[in-house]
Amino acid sequence: MDQIGTQSQPQPESPPNALNALPTEIHLGILEKLPGQDLKALALCSKYYNDISRRFLFRHVQNNGLKLFQGGSCEGIRHHVQSVKLVFKNNETHSSQYEPQEDFDRTAYSKLRVNLATLKLFPCVRSLHVFLKSIRSVEKAIYLTILKAIGNSEFRNTLEDLRFEIERDNDATPTQQLSQDQRYKYIYSNIATVDQEFIGNTLPSEYKLETFTNATPNLPALKRFRLCGFDFPSPIDDPRSNNFRKHGFYYHSIALAPRLRDLHVDIPWGFEDIFNKESLDLHPDLVSAFSRIQSLTLRLIQIPGRSNIQRLPEIFPNLENLDIRPHFNSTLGVRSDTSSSYDAITNLKSVRAITLPWPILKMTNRADGGILTELACSWKRGGLHRLETVVFVDRLYVLGQCADVKASIRLEGPAGGTVTGILQISDEPSGPDMS
Repeated sequence: MDQIGTQSQPQPESPPNALNALPTEIHLGILEKLPGQDLKALALCSKYYNDISRRFLFRHVQNNGLKLFQGGSCEGIRHHVQSVKLVFKNNETHSSQYEPQEDFDRTAYSKLRVNLATLKLFPCVRSLHVFLKSIRSVEKAIYLTILKAIGNSEFRNTLEDLRFEIERDNDATPTQQLSQDQRYKYIYSNIATVDQEFIGNTLPSEYKLETFTNATPNLPALKRFRLCGFDFPSPIDDPRSNNFRKHGFYYHSIALAPRLRDLHVDIPWGFEDIFNKESLDLHPDLVSAFSRIQSLTLRLIQIPGRSNIQRLPEIFPNLENLDIRPHFNSTLGVRSDTSSSYDAITNLKSVRAITLPWPILKMTNRADGGILTELACSWKRGGLHRLETVVFVDRLYVLGQCADVKASIRLEGPAGGTVTGILQISDEPSGPDMS
């Protein structure tokens, strides 16, 4: 009986919590699919859900998020970080009626130094994305410090995906007309002493290929490498080209990566390069790294010519997947006879899938479906026993809109016998005309 003389009613039992009844392994599988906002809400429900949510809430850390880990306040969660994006910008300028123009950001070097030191806190990083927006005179120094930081990190043994995205800018006023060495001296003398020690006093002209090969980190787990930047050489360019001599050192970050199989190079803009008469041989470690590549993706501003295609099987003899598509061109076809432009393709003996620009015949006429199908079949008959699919890509422009047109050919039949190709033409919007 209660205090007012009435009999208390029994309270209904709470229904069992189906989520709590599941084992932790199922919880982890569910949390892995949840968006960030739902993870944050779930983390507030209990200590248990807070603990298991951390490994997903802090899997990906952007540049500004590195501040959370500086000072040791997040010691318990640093092991959960698997992906880091590192940003460096030192070409920010500003001016006004009352302030003189700042020709570079003097604090950028301090920020990078602190952020690179923070990378040592993450032993389990699997993916690292480095966005470098730099003036040309300090580009090599900054890249070298990043290479060294990767080599000194705990995650060098777990890193599977490495991406460098490079944007270059000309040096700003008031020393724009100076040489890169003079410009570097100017920057070096105007930053803090600790930052001077960080980037070093080596002038741009003093960097040699050995400088980068000696700093190449040993990355035993690296599987994918992506490089994006203006005026880069593609890996099938002639090593004698000035672009290769100036910027080919970026490829040396993969020279000691025995498990690397996937190479993606994105060159959204460039210019007609000139060649140096002196020969330049690729470093043996880099030659070995290229020879192990099985999947090669190239997005190039310039359509690869006959000599580039001929170098493909020499540099990448073990390719299984080849995907080459140009950027921004109104017509993506090869500007020469099909058979002479793509004849070296038959030397890629391990290739299974090929994507190439749609061939152009006699400078104006696009090859029709019949020619494309016969070309693909001839490759398999010519010795590409593993070849299964061939795709040719073109881009058509109508009223300011562009569409990617694909001719997909599925090959059937033995390489030494009768080979047939099943052709399918498709198109899909690719955005407004950017030309």
